[in-house]
Amino acid sequence: MKAAFIIDRWDPARGGAERATAQLVEHLVATGHEAHVFALRAVAGAPGVVHEIERPLRFRGAMEAEFARRANDAARAAGCDVSVGLRHLEHVDVYWPHGGLHGATLEAVERSHIGFREGVARTLHRVSLKHRTFVNLETGLLSGGGARVVWCVSPMIRDEVAKAHPSATPRLEVHPNGVDLATFHPGLREARRAAFLRRHRIDPDSAVVVFPGGNWSLKGWDVLCHALPATRGPWTLVAAGDDGENASVPASVRERVVLLPRQDPRDLWGAADVCVQPTWRDPCSLATLEALASGVPVVTTAANGAADVAAKLGTVVPAGDASALAAALSDVIARRGPERSRAARDAGADRPVDVWLAGLVASLERAATSRP
Repeated sequence: MKAAFIIDRWDPARGGAERATAQLVEHLVATGHEAHVFALRAVAGAPGVVHEIERPLRFRGAMEAEFARRANDAARAAGCDVSVGLRHLEHVDVYWPHGGLHGATLEAVERSHIGFREGVARTLHRVSLKHRTFVNLETGLLSGGGARVVWCVSPMIRDEVAKAHPSATPRLEVHPNGVDLATFHPGLREARRAAFLRRHRIDPDSAVVVFPGGNWSLKGWDVLCHALPATRGPWTLVAAGDDGENASVPASVRERVVLLPRQDPRDLWGAADVCVQPTWRDPCSLATLEALASGVPVVTTAANGAADVAAKLGTVVPAGDASALAAALSDVIARRGPERSRAARDAGADRPVDVWLAGLVASLERAATSRP
């Protein structure tokens, strides 16, 4: 099978969606298939056979639509048996919206801004040609039948799509993200914690709370900052991601917060006692699964598509509720230890990567053989 993946930026280090796609691409290659990636730009060493599409000279919205057309044409010209769209296109065999509905993501971004900034964000989204283009392409894929199969990364996303586009319901398949249990495991603590704490001058006697990821506003950074002053126990927060250098921290807890750029997730989960994800929206967080598989309890919100896994530990709170977040964090910090670590690992082990990848490949093969 020769599979095409269409994405704007091909950089597996960027985060969950790209990292998940890289796992599938690498798996296809390792099992004798071909995986071709069609992108506007790609980092050196990214997996698969990479085809860089020349950036169309258009205004932003028109550029997005033209890139989608060029990428689809290039995939057909390369003789691919099946195409996977990781962004908005006019038509594709398999649509894989890691972020769920674009409109729902925009609404979550708006809610994440406090006060008048919410109204400003809403206005900017409504007038944006790029966002209007994405919503129109998405509607064509879902209600218009432009996508033959739609992969949903969680039941939360399936329900969201089915409600907004009822005609797409028969084409929806749920493939929750999986985690590599051999890469992420409780042994990371012994192998990596001491070196990480020394490197960043963190007190080994305090609980290490890790806030991971990009787009900190959407991931609930402001909510976390409101919760931290009320969080009990000796703790140090390690916030790691692309927004780290510019983040604002409450003065009352500034000495207990370590801001870092993006880190190797194995270092983070090896060092962590708790993972905190007060997200306004995360369709199915890989960080949640990786932390749990590493034996790290996760405190997150019901807006996380992987919340059903974290819920086994009783650590899911409403999005935007700083008081509930502080209480949950305080409780996990107070009760940290081997028993909680084992419970976290057991929860994460329910999502093995091999089962997830097998389901995706089987779906691709069905789509390829049924292609008109």
